[in-house]
Amino acid sequence: MDNLAGVIKFTADNMAAEEEKPYIPVFCDVSLKTLAEFMLDRWKMKVPDVMISIVTGVYHNKNWPEDYAIAFQAGLTKVINTSHAWILTHGFHTGVVKLLGEAVRDELDRRTVRKTRTVRRYNKRVSQITLVGICTDSLVNELEAFQGGEGSSGRRRVELDLGVEKPARQKFNLDVYHTHYVIVNGSTSKSLVTFRTDLEKELQRFSSCRKNFGNGYTENSSDEDDTHSAVPLRPTPDPSASRSQMGVPLVALMLQGGPYEILQVWTYIKNRTPVVVVKGSGLAADLFAYVYEETNESGDLEKDLANITPEILKRLETMFPKMKQGSDEDRQECCQKLLDCMRLDSAQEDEHYITILDLTRASSDLADIDLYILKAIFGSQKTREVDWKEQIRRDLMLTLQWNRPDFAREEIMNRSIKVKVDKDIFRLALIMKNREDFVDLILHQGFKTHKFLSHRALIDLFCHAEDTEFFAVNVLGNLMGYVPGKTYFHIWHEY
Repeated sequence: MDNLAGVIKFTADNMAAEEEKPYIPVFCDVSLKTLAEFMLDRWKMKVPDVMISIVTGVYHNKNWPEDYAIAFQAGLTKVINTSHAWILTHGFHTGVVKLLGEAVRDELDRRTVRKTRTVRRYNKRVSQITLVGICTDSLVNELEAFQGGEGSSGRRRVELDLGVEKPARQKFNLDVYHTHYVIVNGSTSKSLVTFRTDLEKELQRFSSCRKNFGNGYTENSSDEDDTHSAVPLRPTPDPSASRSQMGVPLVALMLQGGPYEILQVWTYIKNRTPVVVVKGSGLAADLFAYVYEETNESGDLEKDLANITPEILKRLETMFPKMKQGSDEDRQECCQKLLDCMRLDSAQEDEHYITILDLTRASSDLADIDLYILKAIFGSQKTREVDWKEQIRRDLMLTLQWNRPDFAREEIMNRSIKVKVDKDIFRLALIMKNREDFVDLILHQGFKTHKFLSHRALIDLFCHAEDTEFFAVNVLGNLMGYVPGKTYFHIWHEY
């Protein structure tokens, strides 16, 4: 695949510098195993903690109220800052994906400012941003630019000027703030859904294997070198580097969308991938939420589905006028996929794959989208006796990383089984910034600190604490009588 891959050079009047991003053109019949290996190895993509697939339409989208847009961007910014997430989209600068790209742009600007202005006070762990666009070539504006030859480095090089003019009709600019692009040649809307969902599952499988058994690009990512300490430091474990062999979770997030996004969600649920549906975002997501709420906890699912089928067909024609002009077969197929999603979800006794984030409720907020992603992951799990301890460990690690002690308390600690927290998790709770509530939660579980603390352990914690000043004053100050500004040469020497 090396002879096909290249880079896209983006230029525009409002860009501070030219951007080059890796891309690869493929056909739908490409070996997904080969493609997944290429992406992880050649692009050096760090193994993720979670994969989030944004399900939204290129055509079927509408403008949001400003407060929705701001909350959505804040929620996803929190996700990319608290974990190493891969976010996968259709890759075009339109609708919800445009908002996501702008959120990444603003976050990169904030990181640049912090890097240049902030005096080092933290051993700050900075999550790598990975935003992958899986795009159909038929919608790419200036597609002819991809027919160019090799650049000076021997790689294919495409130049796209985003500032010249508006895209041609039925064409869209690629979103410049994505980090990688897979351009799918000769795909239809339906075949692209199959290709994308299959590729995501293959990437999930490869990532899970490398996370569990090594040989992955898993080192910590940071914008700053850790050269301030005078002592050799033991490598700080990445919170994602759990010993669990439960795999990397994949979650779909449905916002707006059209008939093909309904097909995409049906494919996820059929593959046992959890889906968060944002009710109130509009279009297909609202229709999906309506069907779910009308049939959820139904005493007679088939009867309820039959009763609401006429209303589903009516709403499909109202939301998507082209369906009214099209064949009855297309409408019936789309309706059937919706009904099958409800059947698939209700068929599982202990697992549920549909989570509704209802924006019409005052208690729901897109800024808390991480909470709903966690709910979806936990709800789709099936606890097996042979690995329930590893599952709990993985769940605790994820809630710790995303800093959701409220969710850990409700969904993990309140289970009927005794939860034993291991030393690695307690250590991470101590060294990560703003995790005091987690430390308190772990201590209330009966964690025996005297078996954890030692002279070496305290120095190790001090060297790796993300907020060293807070740690010195509030932890070492109470335990060892440490005074900030005083040098303890005998401690460093003994360590």
